[in-house]
Amino acid sequence: MVEYQLGEDKMLSEIYARGPIACTTAVTSAFEQYTGGVFNDTTGAKSLDHEVSIAGWGVTSGGV
Repeated sequence: MVEYQLGEDKMLSEIYARGPIACTTAVTSAFEQYTGGVFNDTTGAKSLDHEVSIAGWGVTSGGV
């Protein structure tokens, strides 16, 4: 059985404990124009249409 958990803290805990996790995301037109750096979508899109693997986390030199 697969257990789904929501929230950034739970995601980070899972990555730390067991490695990469699978997540879904909505790919908006803003995301399609993404060229690098930290992406922060503000459209509020709810249509989850892509799956990604998250293997780690961190902070940029700018504190983001």
